[in-house]
Amino acid sequence: MTRVRVAVAGILLMASACGAPSPPGSTNASDNVSGVLVRGPAATCPPDEPCDPPPRATTLIFTGSDGAQFRVHVTENGAFSLHLSPGQYSITTAPPPFGGRVEPAAVEVPQNGPVYLRLRIARSP
Repeated sequence: MTRVRVAVAGILLMASACGAPSPPGSTNASDNVSGVLVRGPAATCPPDEPCDPPPRATTLIFTGSDGAQFRVHVTENGAFSLHLSPGQYSITTAPPPFGGRVEPAAVEVPQNGPVYLRLRIARSP
């Protein structure tokens, strides 16, 4: 019985030392851009027609001035984080928001320090 306990304790110790990949939207030490995507109210549906629920699986796409794209998954609560090199980036989503756009639609990542973004989906004019 004692050998079993020692074996289980050893396995648990090794498993905790190995670590696990960070879930989407979690902050890593090297991440310098983080924030939240605030989803607005759902679109209004015509009477007597069912509404589709708002999409939960959203990916933010940061596109640099050189055209390089960096994608990050947004968690169910809207959180995201990633590492970007200093520079200007435009921001879009995949899939594109129905009848809307991301605001702000651009960010400048500085040489030093983190950037926190509060993004929202705004209706297109």
